[in-house]
Amino acid sequence: MNERYASAAHQLLNSSTFFPNRHRVLAELRPHSQTIHLHQVLPSEFLVLRNTKQFAELSGKIGTITHELTHWFDLVATVWGQEYIVDLFDAYEAAFNHRQGAAEYEWWKVIRLLDRDRRTMGLRYYKVVNSREQEHGLRNPWGLSYSVGREFDAAGRVNDAAPIFFARFSHSVSKELIARVPLSVGALLEVRAVHFEKVDEFAVLGLNADEETRRVDQGLKGHEWERTFYDPELVDYTVAAHVLSSNSGTSEPITTYRLATALAGICLNLTSQNFSKILIPSQLGFIDQSIGKAFLHAENRGFAFACLAFAAPAYNEGMDEETWLETTLAAVGLPDRATLDAAAVARLEELRATLTTRWRMDKTRDHLLEVGRQTLPIRLKLAEKGVPARLNQAGVRFPPMFDAEGNAFFQYASHTDEILYDPFEMFDCEADLWKFTDNFMAACRGSSLSTGEV
Repeated sequence: MNERYASAAHQLLNSSTFFPNRHRVLAELRPHSQTIHLHQVLPSEFLVLRNTKQFAELSGKIGTITHELTHWFDLVATVWGQEYIVDLFDAYEAAFNHRQGAAEYEWWKVIRLLDRDRRTMGLRYYKVVNSREQEHGLRNPWGLSYSVGREFDAAGRVNDAAPIFFARFSHSVSKELIARVPLSVGALLEVRAVHFEKVDEFAVLGLNADEETRRVDQGLKGHEWERTFYDPELVDYTVAAHVLSSNSGTSEPITTYRLATALAGICLNLTSQNFSKILIPSQLGFIDQSIGKAFLHAENRGFAFACLAFAAPAYNEGMDEETWLETTLAAVGLPDRATLDAAAVARLEELRATLTTRWRMDKTRDHLLEVGRQTLPIRLKLAEKGVPARLNQAGVRFPPMFDAEGNAFFQYASHTDEILYDPFEMFDCEADLWKFTDNFMAACRGSSLSTGEV
């Protein structure tokens, strides 16, 4: 393995990203370094698998890459993602730009980033899985209900300004709780990544010229997806799709994920001004008015998705999806898609105007933000067709990826600048930031991230 890569990887052995772990053995995106790691993929395998017609195995590897690339693009090319990147590089600057004076007065930005990471996936403490038995499926769906709560703050107090929207999955007969999970930003990121992953997996399987084998492989892939849809352990990945399905009447996963991906994209790109326009639908009337206002004031993107999903009209196969989307937006008081898209693009420009160059890593920040600004309008036009191959055709720049041996490579000719964004340097920086945060946690909260010791 590449020695430089191995050194940073060893330091990060006990750390984690804010995404769930279904893919982590195979691949992961690490948001602090913006790096993609393909733990079981070598680029040389792709041509061999295609030439030997091993399309089932090839589809899995391509699907995994698409999943992680979707995460990367959602980080650099959405309003939510660019605001995250600004906080990320603020933390780097606070920790490592050794200015004269009392640098420690800026270290709070590192804890702000830590809390933002934890909140992105809905804070794992709030996820509950009571049963790991997979007893439900498309023909025997589980029950779905909703509740709200509030986060605990760092001092252990209930934080009224940080409400949580929960989806509760239960046995269809006994009504016993199977799982409860927050509808978080992470859930929106996952529904999009899974959608594009499956689009590419089925596309690769479709390359097989043998009709019978192609039909069998696609059938097996479809059954696998259906099982995943009702796996209690994977509700982090499926909750957004279930919330939409239960309200819009879609039952087939492909349709459900496609529509949920469109709504999630809208929520990830909402600006503060448009959050203030959202009207909470009457179907969410069980939520106290003060809590509803707190959700919107906090710009809770998971709750915005819930509002859209509850207000969405019933969807029937063959309906015009753009009309369905516009009707959904109007039902919660939001402007049309074109107006929302323009506001998102304008927000990225507005964000750029607020930034200054403080030290060397800000050049990396600015490069990533520039790539995102160029990519967002393209992705908005491509909508559900935004798989990597289509993005490549549109001239989008792609990030480097680390293969199973720790070597960086580019999958497409159009890519990020290797000097402004060096994946090895960023991975080293992530390791340094993790060590800094681990040590600083012991100082300000009395425990270590890695050991939990007080």
